[in-house]
Amino acid sequence: MPRVAEQDRKRVYRPKTRTGCLTCKYERRIKCGEEQPACLRCTSTGRQCEGYRDPAAPSPCLPARSNGSPRPLIPRPLNPFHPFACDQEHRSFQFFLERTVPQLAGDFECAFWGRLLLQSVHHEPVIRHATVALGSLHERFESDAAPFRSVHGSFALRQYLRAMRCLMATPPSQPMDVCLISCILFGCFEAMRDHYGPAITHITSGLKILSELRTHPSSCTALSVGRTPYIPMDILCGLFTRLQGQIIVTRHTELLYQSTPTEPPPTETTPAIDPAIILRDTALILLARWSTALDTFLHERTTTLTPRERRAAAVLQLRKIDCVVALDILQAAGEAAAGHRVQWDKYCPFFEQMVVLGESIITSAPMPPKKTFSLDLSIIAAIFNVAVRCRDPLIRRRAVGVLRASAIQEGVWNSVVVAAIAEKWIEIEEEGLGVVRCCADVPEAARLADFLPVFDVEQPSAMVYFSHASPMDWGRARREVFTW
Repeated sequence: MPRVAEQDRKRVYRPKTRTGCLTCKYERRIKCGEEQPACLRCTSTGRQCEGYRDPAAPSPCLPARSNGSPRPLIPRPLNPFHPFACDQEHRSFQFFLERTVPQLAGDFECAFWGRLLLQSVHHEPVIRHATVALGSLHERFESDAAPFRSVHGSFALRQYLRAMRCLMATPPSQPMDVCLISCILFGCFEAMRDHYGPAITHITSGLKILSELRTHPSSCTALSVGRTPYIPMDILCGLFTRLQGQIIVTRHTELLYQSTPTEPPPTETTPAIDPAIILRDTALILLARWSTALDTFLHERTTTLTPRERRAAAVLQLRKIDCVVALDILQAAGEAAAGHRVQWDKYCPFFEQMVVLGESIITSAPMPPKKTFSLDLSIIAAIFNVAVRCRDPLIRRRAVGVLRASAIQEGVWNSVVVAAIAEKWIEIEEEGLGVVRCCADVPEAARLADFLPVFDVEQPSAMVYFSHASPMDWGRARREVFTW
């Protein structure tokens, strides 16, 4: 065939189509057959066709402009080729990017929220819809005192359900990291709308995936692991380990990552070593090293820390004291029952330090919205431990005051709900005792030892069991219903 000169070559003209269903155009990015009412490319593969855009509606890539339009939420626009199907999706994702991500990360920098998750939004529809749902819900969370009583039918819930459909759609083999990311985002969504039971269920699902991967790596054939994950597995494992610490109190799961010391088996001359003692000693050594490093850092950098870093340092000091007390009381395990309720009284000076730190943390925070939401635990669990372990009437009530004043939510821990549970704990212990002036006025027989919250899967409520015995004595446990 004769060669055509380069200057004489012409590209065959084909008009660029701007129609097609929303599923093919924005989620699958393929040519749509445009059959009515649902295209065959979607229905033939078992997908749900999302329908067609109103021709009069503005393009999501070229939003309509007007002189009276409000100022955009983010001063810098996103990429004009963003994958969002409508302006409302775009706005909710902007809110997620600008307001939700900083709160979810908490007081510390987090690569998961700040960088890695956002990179996957443009490639995975399930993550895109979940982040849009979170952004929309978070905007209502900040602006309304009780925003989720009528969440059904809202834009946030529709996006949430769409994300679930994308996760369960064909092909059946989803990437493992996408499934784990979805468990985190779904758990955040349910926790943010005060449905803690479903939130715990989503987190537990992710923990089960990781547990199965750790114990039987060759049997995890239902999930795809062939490509490079969006988020490294060590980061996901660390995040789920922290989430596990939040829900372990509900008895929904067992510890995934337990140290397995390689001690020789006991012989006739070598007595058996209690694994709990080995774990305690290992934890004390690691805590001592970390505490020394923290003290050195604060000594060298105190004058140069920003307000946010000072708050984060106070949170670390609070959590350190909480861990020191929890581990130190186990040292007498060979002589007396670990966690004996009267033994907590000797830690009153530590409890008071924790309350002082908690008060400084909530007063040093900048003027926040009405409520804040973060995924990681910060102060709620530690201050709750003070309220229920310390029997000094002034210290424990100051701890409840910190919970009431903070108005924050950390994962499935809501400060107002936790404060109500702590107040009920104090009320039960002090019933019939008259005026309580010190720890000694609360006898051992009156002190509670355990509690168990059971969350309703449909309503924002929980049945909480209080027991004077540990483990839980179901026959004598006192039941109280909490609603929020």
